[in-house]
This record gives sequence, structure tokens and C-alpha cells, in this order.
Amino acid sequence: MGIKLIDQQNIAPWNRKVIAPITNGLEGYFTFDTDASRFAFNRVPGKPGASLVGNPQAFPTHGRFTSLANFIQTNIAETDSMTIICLGKAVDVPGSTIEASTCYVSNFNGPSITPGFTGTTTGTSLYHNGPTALNGTGCRSNGSGGAVTGGSTITNDTPTQWGIRAVRVDAAVGSKVLNLTTGLSSTLAYSNARLLNSRKMRIGGAYTQFAAQADISAVAIFSVALSDAQITAFADWMRIRANRLGIPA
Repeated sequence: MGIKLIDQQNIAPWNRKVIAPITNGLEGYFTFDTDASRFAFNRVPGKPGASLVGNPQAFPTHGRFTSLANFIQTNIAETDSMTIICLGKAVDVPGSTIEASTCYVSNFNGPSITPGFTGTTTGTSLYHNGPTALNGTGCRSNGSGGAVTGGSTITNDTPTQWGIRAVRVDAAVGSKVLNLTTGLSSTLAYSNARLLNSRKMRIGGAYTQFAAQADISAVAIFSVALSDAQITAFADWMRIRANRLGIPA
């Protein structure tokens, strides 16, 4: 028997499970600050914790992650439809190559688990690629037996500024990437099925190529495609945490 806390102000102690304003499909909610040993705690009731890999740095307001070296390995599988919401920023201006890109959450890349498709798929990711691009991607079929990274891009984002950023991947509709701080968004319609891989989602990095650093204060991962209104509601709740910590979001 336990007690459920409904976190109206997003200030519950780090070691308490909380009921977020949107719980449908919420697989993971992680907050990062002060002590890196706390980073792997999943605040969603009934959901498993994650693993701390390497040595992410702890700051009073956030954690600093280095893709491929210092990150959070979750137990959250990729699904046909997903939503990822992140309060974070790039440490440095990302370069134009994928190796110099800043990745917030990803399972890029891994072996396909979609029946009828063999090979590697690029997974689902939220990341910066280049000095002004915010990308949200979800791998899909190209209709000819191959895979394509089905992504949408905001072309005038500022990666080194704090923001609440999100990607929604909908198997039936397409992908949408959003910056809830600036109000910008971009969409891409899908005409072919999603392709999934076997690797679990990572926070603060990917499985290959991405190598830049990210500052992250909070991340939510959903196994469903939230509506625009639901994403906005969750971002408003996450913004309470940002305001309390003095993060402009």
C-alpha cells in the first residue's frame, strides 16, 4: 500500500512518485539537478527506473550529459506513436555533422523489430543538427522496401537557449517538432508505416554518432501521440519547475 502524490506545482521531493497532469501513455518522467546519483529515478508510478551510464555532471538546475559516454539508459521501448518533451538546451552551438549534433532523447539506431523489414532503423529522436535546426524524427518505410528518417525541422531554433522542446510521432499521421518556449513548430505527413528498432530510449544521447553535450532539467517520454493541447498542458506544468529553478522557459 502506498500514497500517490498529485504534484500540482512540480515541486515534490526527488524520490517521490508523482501524478503528472497527463498520464495517458506516460512511461517516464525524469528530473535532473543537484546530485547525479538521483538521475535514474523514474517518477512515474508503476514504471521502472533507468540506469546511469558514465558520469553525467550535476548542477543546481540540471544535469549535463555527453552522448555516447555520460547518459541515462531507460527501459522504455520505442512504439508506433510517441511523444517526447524535454526542458533543456545544447551546451555548445551544434555543428552541421551528425557527430556534432546535440541529442536529448533517442534510440538511434538499431536492428528492426518491425515484421517484414530487416536491417537497421533510425528510431525516434529529438535533437539539434546544426546551429539553428531542431529536429524531431521517427523512422518509417520509404514504400520501396527501405527505411527513411521521417523528420520535421524547425529551421530557426537557438539550441543554446533554454526551452521546452518536443517531438510527436504518430504512426497514422506523421511527425511534429515543437519549441513550446518560442511557439514554433513544424510538421511532416507520413504516407507509409513506421519502422521500429529494438533499442530502448536514451536520455542525453544516442547509440551512435551523436557526440555533443546537452544540459537537461526534465524529460517526459510517452508511448502515445499526445494532442497539441495535451503537449501544451504538460509544458505548462514543466514550466513551473523551470520557473522555480530560474530557468527561462
